[in-house]
Amino acid sequence: MTTKREIVVDRDGIPLACVLERGPAHEIKLAAKVLDRVAIPVGRGRPRKRFGKVLGDRAYACRAFRQYLHRKGTIPCISRKNRHGQGPGLPRHKGPRG
Repeated sequence: MTTKREIVVDRDGIPLACVLERGPAHEIKLAAKVLDRVAIPVGRGRPRKRFGKVLGDRAYACRAFRQYLHRKGTIPCISRKNRHGQGPGLPRHKGPRG
């Protein structure tokens, strides 16, 4: 049996929230869960639940996750996935027989 862990850290590498799930869970579902658990202490009053930017690798580059971040008022800083093999590309070389 495997376990996946999703951890949110601040810019200094200090953990802010963590989620543990069974192995076959998808990262996007875990990311939404762990971001909902983040509570940043800021002096007096309630902890802050919103943050300016979220950095992530290409595993988090789906449209649904980006929309989730926009709804929370967060700017996603996530690389786009490469789309190899899509589009017209170059025409195939035709030999002397066609």
